[in-house]
Amino acid sequence: MNRPPRHRTAVEFAIDEIKRRIVEQELPPGTRIDQNLTADMLGLSRIPVRQALADLAARGFVILQAHRSAVVAPLSGAELRDVYALRCRMEPWAMEEACRRFTEKEFAELDRLIERMVQAAGDHDLARYMELNRDFHFALFAGTENPHLLRILQGLFDTSERYQWVYVNSHGSMERSIQDHRSIVALMRAGDDKGAIALCLSHTQKTAEWLRGNVITEGGAKTLHAAAG
Repeated sequence: MNRPPRHRTAVEFAIDEIKRRIVEQELPPGTRIDQNLTADMLGLSRIPVRQALADLAARGFVILQAHRSAVVAPLSGAELRDVYALRCRMEPWAMEEACRRFTEKEFAELDRLIERMVQAAGDHDLARYMELNRDFHFALFAGTENPHLLRILQGLFDTSERYQWVYVNSHGSMERSIQDHRSIVALMRAGDDKGAIALCLSHTQKTAEWLRGNVITEGGAKTLHAAAG
């Protein structure tokens, strides 16, 4: 995940940077985040960092504690179940609205994103791959005329992103994911929207199923190093 440009507001910059470090496991679950140290690291005052941590706490990334600190929230089997259940309901709805509006221009953009994912996978650049993966999925939804649905999906993607990171990092699934993406686009080009939606749904479900079976239980996360091996 590339670092966001610094022209954003201080609070937005702090949110994005702290979230990036959590998603990419630089700050594993249980890590204490000190406001003063984080502010110094980001070159900010404590106020935007405090506001950023409050925002991330509301979204479930951190748990606020006393004395100007927070702790990275644990990976949760219940959260994994609930977030992916919602994604599996909402994503087909968005695709149903979007598919019928696709033209060759939109298909060309999907092709371009896939080729950039191939390059990122070849470079073993997981952060770049994850960024492009998100862009690909939202390109599939872009044709929906329901902005509220898109906002909900953005929030669900935010919450599920660190679970996806664990899956891809542990499972080595970039090449399989790229093949799914190619197949989704091929089905859409052929006019088989139902087949494309079904494959996209299966693509999302298997991430959650693998994580439940190998990394995350209802009580939390197993040892990630063991899962990766």
